[in-house]
Amino acid sequence: MAEADDYRVRAIQGSCTALSAAVELCVEPAQTTVLPNVFTSNGDDLNDAFGLKLQYPHTHFMQVFNRWGREVFSANTHGNFWAGATSLVGVYYYLWCYYTGCEPTERMVKGVELVH
Repeated sequence: MAEADDYRVRAIQGSCTALSAAVELCVEPAQTTVLPNVFTSNGDDLNDAFGLKLQYPHTHFMQVFNRWGREVFSANTHGNFWAGATSLVGVYYYLWCYYTGCEPTERMVKGVELVH
């Protein structure tokens, strides 16, 4: 994380100039988006749930489908991840839409997940 520092904004319009009060600002590096492609809901605290941990979530919608296209899980609250506890071992498909506020548009991630 970068060190915080004080910044001011100077607005100029024609011959008028305004200077804001000092505001502390700290710039943090963006987290990389990593989705595991396998998870095991066996209680060992390693990949027990399928979820995307976002740095600053604003919106979040996730759906998981079985191989026949039937929805087996959906969530619209960040942190509500799929544990797959009642799901059979197999391949599942996911669709994830989210917006973090750090990017200009909503992102969509889709792919395949293996429950083991």
